[in-house]
Amino acid sequence: MNYPRIYPTFLDFLGQDEPSLGDHAGTVAATFAGDERAFAAVNPIDVLKTRQFPELTGVFVAGATDDEYRPQQQRMFAAARAAGLNVRYYELPGGHEGATWSAALEREIDWTGRRLGLTS
Repeated sequence: MNYPRIYPTFLDFLGQDEPSLGDHAGTVAATFAGDERAFAAVNPIDVLKTRQFPELTGVFVAGATDDEYRPQQQRMFAAARAAGLNVRYYELPGGHEGATWSAALEREIDWTGRRLGLTS
């Protein structure tokens, strides 16, 4: 979100709805000296609330049985759509595990290559 001209394409597989070192308070304390405003200025879900990004295109994928990260992916997808991004969301069988991530990459690798101009 902070460098849309450099990174106009993204893949978010099984991701979180904010950066974390374990919990929100600990993350803000360790990385931003406790400054919530500094954290929000770079936190993607907060940035999505303040700007529109019609130039960004991406994919959100969650594991169908991932009860922790699936809802976070759904929140990120909704925030991205509200901010004008061209995004897709889908779920694959499995949870928060390497096999689900690998299946998502296998499914999206051709699209990613075409989008980045690496393949035709």
